[in-house]
Amino acid sequence: MADIQTLGVSSVYLREFKSNFLSTNYSLNAADVCELIIKPRTREAECSFVQFMGVGSDARGVDYVSPANFRVCFSWQSCFADVISLLLDHSEKELKLCYYWIDIFCDNFHKPEVPELEDAEIWLRQTVASRIVNVGHTLLVLTDLKNPTSLRRSWCVFEIMKTIKKEARLSILSKASDNKQLVYGLVESAGDFDKTFRGFAFKLELLEDSEVPYTSVIRLVIRKNGLTFVENMIFDRMKQWITSMFKKECDALLVGKDNKELGYKLATNLANYLTKLGDLQMGKLLLNRALSLGRKLWPNQADFPFKMCNLLRIGIIHRRMNEFEVALNHFEEMMSTYDDLNVARDDLRRTDTMLQQCIIYRLTGKLDYAIESLIYVIKIRTKRLGQDDVSNAEYLVELGNAYFDQDNLESSLSEYEEALRILEKAESEPFILLQSEVLSKIAKIHHIRKSFESSLHYNERALLLLISTENPPEKEVAAIQSSLNDAKFKFKIQKARADFAQRQLEKAAKRKISRVQKSANSLNRNEESAIQAA
Repeated sequence: MADIQTLGVSSVYLREFKSNFLSTNYSLNAADVCELIIKPRTREAECSFVQFMGVGSDARGVDYVSPANFRVCFSWQSCFADVISLLLDHSEKELKLCYYWIDIFCDNFHKPEVPELEDAEIWLRQTVASRIVNVGHTLLVLTDLKNPTSLRRSWCVFEIMKTIKKEARLSILSKASDNKQLVYGLVESAGDFDKTFRGFAFKLELLEDSEVPYTSVIRLVIRKNGLTFVENMIFDRMKQWITSMFKKECDALLVGKDNKELGYKLATNLANYLTKLGDLQMGKLLLNRALSLGRKLWPNQADFPFKMCNLLRIGIIHRRMNEFEVALNHFEEMMSTYDDLNVARDDLRRTDTMLQQCIIYRLTGKLDYAIESLIYVIKIRTKRLGQDDVSNAEYLVELGNAYFDQDNLESSLSEYEEALRILEKAESEPFILLQSEVLSKIAKIHHIRKSFESSLHYNERALLLLISTENPPEKEVAAIQSSLNDAKFKFKIQKARADFAQRQLEKAAKRKISRVQKSANSLNRNEESAIQAA
């Protein structure tokens, strides 16, 4: 038989194992299975369960044991019957024979392969890592999404880390019922993806204690890879999987016959999240599907849940993709809906739409109309909300942008400074990001005016604010850093020229004083000579 650690068991054998050993013991976790089933049967031969099974095949002649093409990563606190069920579901979707390396079958618990503690780090980094690469595809099994214990097990975290770092494939298996519960939870939280993701974050201090002697070595290896790096690497992969799973669930709900309203809400939340990530195409697709479904679900309603928000969002996406005519059509539909609902012309609800229209007017060169409309909208908001309401800042910034495009730097600066005054009172991250943007715009105006010291000051403030946020946007950080460096360079040149000019003035003044002194001395000498001659 080949090296045990390269072998896997077939899906057929897993089905038979579940039927033979777990049908009446369904709730046993992996640790129980090891103690009650695996160890007693392999104790006399002191071998792994794979070796104990020997060479065999099913009724079709398919080998029970063969080189593994999947490596299974799971918590021993998981219900083992659930682990097998998820693997069986996985095998049915694959277009090839599946052989799963599973530690409970392939490890020899009577003569552990684990080396002495001082050699464990090398064994983990080289031997185990190479096996992960050789199999090429790791399956992370999560039997309970409310309590993903695999992300609390040191060994699992190590396998996930090595799989990602070695660029092997990583797939995640979970129950369909759990996936749906996660969807319900997201919708009930009004699309709070951060809250959904939080339960899947890896933290070293949350790893379960274990009697395995090399657990401390695994933690050491994780730390040596950079704790923050590993935490972010695993968390990013979990977020990618959850987002992908939500997409699949959303597709199924939108085309299915049941839970249409749930599908509509999920599409709305998912589109909003993906748009924030920059996936405008997918956001647009989901919003179009959601709006189309919404019109079918509520055919006789001028307005329906999330209609106006979705129209606004999809209009913004089209605007960001420079599809201005399509965007304006969506905004016009919003205005028509407000008319149908008898919403007053100076109602606050109209101002968000009017802002987006004004942005398009500015981008298409209709600056006078954009400025006139923005002044009107800001008056409405100031009257309704007061002058210091932080939500007004976005409107002031856009008015500043319109003045800037009109080369009216004085008016532009005035609007930016008013927006900055309001934003300095805000603490939430979106407003901090906007504040940083305003500071960089003010810096740009000072730069144009060749006030490089002021430009340097505002750019520094903008950069410090930006990097203080949880996930600083790299593109914006690079842009401000570039402007900052340019301002520094030009300020140095400006200062050097000013210093040079000052020195020249001082030299000229000294020369003048010298000439005056010489002239005075000459007059004194002439007077003395005249007196002596007399």
